[in-house]
Amino acid sequence: MKIKCIYNNLNKIKTNERINQIFRISDGVLNLDVGKEYVVHAVVFDRDEPWFYIYLDDEAGDFDFDDTPNAYPASLFEVVNPDIPTEWQYSNSGGGNFKGIMVGPKEWLQDKNFYLNAVEEEQDTLTLLNKIRKRNLEFHNE
Repeated sequence: MKIKCIYNNLNKIKTNERINQIFRISDGVLNLDVGKEYVVHAVVFDRDEPWFYIYLDDEAGDFDFDDTPNAYPASLFEVVNPDIPTEWQYSNSGGGNFKGIMVGPKEWLQDKNFYLNAVEEEQDTLTLLNKIRKRNLEFHNE
């Protein structure tokens, strides 16, 4: 799945309690580029809306090994390509700070601590996360 950023400011979308919990930014400005397309690496359906896990630097090719994707509310984007990799699965246990339904790489969904381990820079998890990231990027560049 690919999405395009249409807003990079939380003040331009309808916010909710969850958005306010995650983002504590006084001016509402996020580090997203309006008009830029991002590859979605997982989707979690939490409370009022879907959230997309994206990396901000996928196009770089040689990204930081210890980088992890960040979740952003779907209302900041429009979907430009709805296709998802065949390796993705469904889970009702969420990921990271989210407890809702999640669709994403099977390796991520099979370990409830996967995202937390990646954020805490557990090396085996980061190695697997980078493998998943490369596979997802290849899927979208075919």
